[in-house]
Amino acid sequence: SLAFRIFRTHYLDKKMSLPVLIGDTFKDIYQSYFGGHVDMYIPSNKEEETLYWYDVNSLYPSEMKNNKYPIKLLAYFKGDISNKLNYSSLLSNDENVGFYKVKIEAPSIEHPIIPTKLKGRTVFPEGNWTGWYYSEELKNAEKLGYKYSILEGYIFSSSNIFDKFVN
Repeated sequence: SLAFRIFRTHYLDKKMSLPVLIGDTFKDIYQSYFGGHVDMYIPSNKEEETLYWYDVNSLYPSEMKNNKYPIKLLAYFKGDISNKLNYSSLLSNDENVGFYKVKIEAPSIEHPIIPTKLKGRTVFPEGNWTGWYYSEELKNAEKLGYKYSILEGYIFSSSNIFDKFVN
């Protein structure tokens, strides 16, 4: 709470206010949060071969510094947004981000990256399912062969609000 107070007091643009999510908006978007994805790989090496180990302590500061975050709710929509003239331009604007309920079609890959909940546990499956996800995670997943269709969602304007704070 101290770090957040310092951020709001000294680094957050005075003209900007962060959105407070309540009700169904909060419940929907909350479903897109799964926590960190931590994997443990047991390395092996040939005898007499040098092995280098790297431990990444925390990527949070670099991710906070280099990425954009939702700052203002622009719209809620239901159905195929590309058919909604009032909203489709919001979706195609690279400055906007969203949280979308989507039908996922996951490829068969060695290390899947899109999670879902199964019997109270977070899993990274192959196959098809429906869930809520952050737009930037979906864009990244497309690069690995994931396909999805948007069913409904929320679109936000975004900004890189943590750059000065992290520096």
